[in-house]
Amino acid sequence: QIEDERSYLEEHKKELRAVKVDMDTEKKLMEARLAIVESPMSSPLQSPSGIKKPSGSAIPRLSRGRSSTPVRSGTPIRSGTPTRNGTPTRAHSTPRSVSNTEILEREKQALRQHIQEVEERAAVKNEEYERTIRDIRVSNAVEMKRIKDELRSQIEAQDSLQNELQMSLIQADSKEREELEEKIEQLEAEKETQRESAMKQLKEKEEELESKISSLEQEASSAKEAHDKELKQIRASSEEEVARIKKEMEERLEEHVEKERALQESLTEAESWDREELLQKIEDLEKEKLDVQSAKLTEVGCSE
Repeated sequence: QIEDERSYLEEHKKELRAVKVDMDTEKKLMEARLAIVESPMSSPLQSPSGIKKPSGSAIPRLSRGRSSTPVRSGTPIRSGTPTRNGTPTRAHSTPRSVSNTEILEREKQALRQHIQEVEERAAVKNEEYERTIRDIRVSNAVEMKRIKDELRSQIEAQDSLQNELQMSLIQADSKEREELEEKIEQLEAEKETQRESAMKQLKEKEEELESKISSLEQEASSAKEAHDKELKQIRASSEEEVARIKKEMEERLEEHVEKERALQESLTEAESWDREELLQKIEDLEKEKLDVQSAKLTEVGCSE
């Protein structure tokens, strides 16, 4: 009977130690996950999603009091399949559906993708602005070249006409000379007027170009500010999500520490209770043995 009790108690201790090993392993995993949360991300953070907190498993506690009906097979700490001799085997702990580490990695990947999309949109918009400015500059340069070429052609034609008039002026008489001088003055005035008109057109084109470029640069600056603001909001929301996950992991780690402490207390109580129970059983058996011996001596005395 004592051997059976001892065997049962040893099995009970093994169950408690196995639970403690599982708790230690899960604690290490939680510490590793917490370290991952605290580590900086390689790329700054898509929109965070909510994380469902898995419920923790209950930790068994042993009662100091004994049951009125002794149970030989014992109540396992974790349910398992009974073996032939009735001793339950410890079931393997089932993994959680989704770990916090996987959720955190998903959040980081989603954030990287979101930031990449924002940066790609900003790059496309910036390229459009640069292409528009480049096209405006080219178009404006072509227009200014056309105006300059027209002015040059007109001036060359007027210079040629003026040279002819100068040659005619040399050979002309006094009356014709007056007419030629008047025509030359008119040509000079027309040349000056055309030059001023051409310069005015060129200046207007330059001002128009600067205005368009300034407007586009302002739009590009506004787009950049919006892009920076969006990235800032993404990073802020991501930091809040990481802080929330970190806090949740710290809470779960504290919960595991409490469970581990409770398990250690249960294991200590079990060992103390086992020793007390065995000593009590040995004492009871010794007393029964003495009672039997005393009864036999009494019978022998009566028979004599």
